[in-house]
Amino acid sequence: VAVVRLIAVFTGYKEGLALAAASDKLNENGREMILFNLIQVPSDDVKVAVIECLRHTDLEQFEEEEIKKLVDFLGDFHGQEGERKEVILCKVLDTIQTLFSKDRTTAGDYRRLFAPQATAD
Repeated sequence: VAVVRLIAVFTGYKEGLALAAASDKLNENGREMILFNLIQVPSDDVKVAVIECLRHTDLEQFEEEEIKKLVDFLGDFHGQEGERKEVILCKVLDTIQTLFSKDRTTAGDYRRLFAPQATAD
């Protein structure tokens, strides 16, 4: 959880040369894919930390495959049990809403591609 929170510190920064450079470097090295892999860890605390970190990522830094993983997580998580299942699902939905509601062409593209899939379950 501490490592994910450390990554979150550098995620989404556009101002401040050092922080923006660190965020860009993390993005270049597959930050989101690493975080998505961490979602598989059987710990609700890790899942919550990952989703909170992803929420701060700039939409333009997400690849189509990464957005698909976030949407797929909703379906994959459907049958899982856990004390914090509702919290995790709410955070995922909030993250998707935040990403898809931004007033940008990229957000429109993602809404067109993934909204039907996200609402199918």
